[in-house]
Amino acid sequence: MKNKTFCAALFFVLFSAAALSETPPSADNGATQPAAPIRQDYRKKLQDRVFLMMAWEIADEMNLPTEKEDKFLTAMRDHFSQKSELVKEQVEALRLLKKNSGKTAAKNPAEIQAGLNKLDEIRERQQKLDNELNNRLKDILTAEQQAHFAVA
Repeated sequence: MKNKTFCAALFFVLFSAAALSETPPSADNGATQPAAPIRQDYRKKLQDRVFLMMAWEIADEMNLPTEKEDKFLTAMRDHFSQKSELVKEQVEALRLLKKNSGKTAAKNPAEIQAGLNKLDEIRERQQKLDNELNNRLKDILTAEQQAHFAVA
């Protein structure tokens, strides 16, 4: 049950930043207006809290000593913030790709290919980030703790 909760919370946090970053249409002319700064602050605080809850739960399950827990949380925080930025880029690339490949769009093969290339590049960067996290955790965690992290 904890694994499902963790996955659901991680999914929520990663995609909420991208999904909620869309600006709402204005009532008068259909143009978009920027989201309120208060809403952005609240979203950031919510993401931080969810991240800390997940990371602390994993750290507690692995019985990390204080110095390892600090290193672990720092590594996870760095990874999480970089991954969130990539998710925002991916959502934007998908939005542009959808715009250029929809039924009513003027289909420009060069723009569509550029969008696909951008998605490939983002996926490669995401894989690189995941590999960097794994390498960082090898220096922090024991083999048993790494296995527990991989399963969680």
